[in-house]
Amino acid sequence: MWPGPGRAASRNATSPDGPLVWISPALPGRTHDLTAASRHRIIATCIRLGIPVLADRGYQGAGDSVAVPHRRRPGKDLTTQQKCVKRAHSRLRWPVERTIASVKT
Repeated sequence: MWPGPGRAASRNATSPDGPLVWISPALPGRTHDLTAASRHRIIATCIRLGIPVLADRGYQGAGDSVAVPHRRRPGKDLTTQQKCVKRAHSRLRWPVERTIASVKT
């Protein structure tokens, strides 16, 4: 979740169609996504249970078991294939983003 200044943030897990299935205890809002995932053992648990992880770009560097969208490198454009994969990733993540938005409001 996106915190405001001085607020706490939680991480969450949803099913592929969007419903919230887990929400973490709050950490300080400045806690990086990968740090929070490590503290709450989110990625390790998903790997152990065979649950695929579709994450946002805050999880880049989390390993091959976490699917994150392609990132455009400075001075370079994404290839057509990378754009297609990024678009597909976004289509799969939109129910998650809607769930996060509903939790925030």
